[in-house]
Amino acid sequence: GMLAVACLVAREGQLCTQIHFTDLGSSEDPLTVEIPGSTALHLEWLTGSTVLALFENSAGVYNTQGEQVSFYDYQGYTLEDYAMDGKETALLLGTTAGSKAVVLDRYLTEKSSVTVESANQIAYASGVVYLVRDESIVGYNSQGDMVQKQNFEAVPRALVRARSLLVFTDGVADKLKPGIQE
Repeated sequence: GMLAVACLVAREGQLCTQIHFTDLGSSEDPLTVEIPGSTALHLEWLTGSTVLALFENSAGVYNTQGEQVSFYDYQGYTLEDYAMDGKETALLLGTTAGSKAVVLDRYLTEKSSVTVESANQIAYASGVVYLVRDESIVGYNSQGDMVQKQNFEAVPRALVRARSLLVFTDGVADKLKPGIQE
């Protein structure tokens, strides 16, 4: 099996990410890829030979030969949260001006993008992007239509994907109600 590890190193005053690929069944040295000016926040295997790296300002897919297979630039936004569903990744990206939720396929092609009010967390299930805000949880489909809205008395702390979507407020876990609750 293969092991992928990301490390942060300083080079000439800027942070770089190094991704080390190690074949656990081999005595060969690890193969290292260096991505200058980046901070890796998450690594995820997409296939047996490709890894998704989520950085602060971009995302990249790398193969075990160390080649960058695909790349997605957040265009001035910063990664605030992410959620994966199968081979798709939903990103919550923020700037001081506002936020957006983007869904990427395994080749980092943008499948949908919706401009949103600021949110604390993103979840992704069955093609719907869910955003946890201070008093509500909203969901958008791939066309960018709001298909989910639920308001809460207590601040939603987390939205967790189990068999159904569970909302945690202060001391309470409850199923997210489907549809728009007015």
